[in-house]
Amino acid sequence: GPNAPPSRERSYKRVELSEAQVSGLRNRLAAMSPHVASYVSACIYIPHHRLEFFRGEKLVQRMEICLTCGQLEWDGVHTTEPGDFYRTFSDFLKETGFEPDRNWELLARQPE
Repeated sequence: GPNAPPSRERSYKRVELSEAQVSGLRNRLAAMSPHVASYVSACIYIPHHRLEFFRGEKLVQRMEICLTCGQLEWDGVHTTEPGDFYRTFSDFLKETGFEPDRNWELLARQPE
């Protein structure tokens, strides 16, 4: 139907983080309030951003994030993350050259 998510993944931008960027993100996440929000998202989870964690050349973990509804999955498991995670991560994305506030759903529906 017209509201169904796109059938295949598209990649619009990839960035390999420098050691300084990784360290900066770690520090930001560690400084967040550990408070977990008690609300449940009512949107359909369609992740628009992904972090992939490598050990050498081997992919060891993947985190997929929907900044629209505030939900993430870490290796396919729904997690209970601090409420500040999404603002912190969104700010980091902007500084890294990404556009977290873009209308990703509309963009994904456009022909390639």
